[in-house]
Amino acid sequence: MAIPRSDDAPGGERSLRVGRVAAPLRSQALVVLRQAILDFHYKPGQRLIERELMADLGVSRTTIREVLRELGSEGLVTSIPQRGLIVASPSLKEAREVYEVRRALEELAMRAFIEKASNEQMSRLRAALTAFENEAGEGGDFRALLRSKDDAYQVVLEGGDNDAVRTEAASIAAAKDADVVIAVAGITSRLEGEEMPVEQPGFAGGDRTTLDMPKPEEDLIQAVAASHKPIVLVLMNGSALGINWEKAHANAIVEAWYSGEEGGAAIARTLAGDSNPAGRLPVTFYESVDQLPAFDDYAMKGRTYRYFTGQPLYAFGYGLSYSVFRYSDIRSNPLPDGQLEIRARVKNDSHVEPLEFRKGRLAIFRHAGMLTRSPAVRWPS
Repeated sequence: MAIPRSDDAPGGERSLRVGRVAAPLRSQALVVLRQAILDFHYKPGQRLIERELMADLGVSRTTIREVLRELGSEGLVTSIPQRGLIVASPSLKEAREVYEVRRALEELAMRAFIEKASNEQMSRLRAALTAFENEAGEGGDFRALLRSKDDAYQVVLEGGDNDAVRTEAASIAAAKDADVVIAVAGITSRLEGEEMPVEQPGFAGGDRTTLDMPKPEEDLIQAVAASHKPIVLVLMNGSALGINWEKAHANAIVEAWYSGEEGGAAIARTLAGDSNPAGRLPVTFYESVDQLPAFDDYAMKGRTYRYFTGQPLYAFGYGLSYSVFRYSDIRSNPLPDGQLEIRARVKNDSHVEPLEFRKGRLAIFRHAGMLTRSPAVRWPS
């Protein structure tokens, strides 16, 4: 629903009058006034006077009061003794979050600027930074200092403007307003394979020269993490990745591999708790290539779960599910043929039915499964 807002109001101010559309007047007024506050048409701390809002929006006093009550529940409007209703100011925590998101955006934009900017734009940035330095040296008006910084930032945005920066900026902005971030990242079959004409950082002719996540992917995840929202990483890859930063910072990691045509539906069902896969890694995830022998050394020493003696990032066979198991009464019994029989009592100590056990039989599934799970994300009960 589009709410018309004209720019021809007296004095050059924008009119907030509600347009005549199908939605109820209260809903229209709520949308218009909320957006006006978010657009700083009404400044933080500004008093909201009912009769002025009635005139601005063209609605009744009852409608205005209902709208203000709703905006109060959203935290956009607050009541101050002796002053009445005012536009709420952001808390210190909220202000810090905004500036951390901005810092992440500035880093992304600066990288793009360095790659794309012309000599003329470089000169403009130097001039803007000089103006900022002069303003800071004078110790004058703090607002003027911020304006000079914004001037420099605008030059950076113009010089590095491209689709990638816009996409990253949109992702970071969306994360700020989200409750939980689901980040889908990794590599593709266009990067890894045999005898491929690929020359990208971390890849050479289809071979992997590093186990790291591609830098643009990791940069975006780290920038989104600046929003301080819980992050669920859905990992798309056909081989092991050294996701050290993600292991330390993501609230959950779902290994989805190259999941095919119905992969999106399967991942959504898993995240929603409608399915409870118990994936076990079919390969070892190493911390980095430094833990592996040289690529042209074909000996098996130091490779795979059988011969690797170091500490892996995730071991072969690792995986979680929504179920929680308790193991007890574990016994071993050597058999005459040299094999070892293991007996144990396994109890599902949760309210979620596991896929591992159906009618008392053990089944191992090698499908999408969780690598990391944290109480910070609200999991199905």
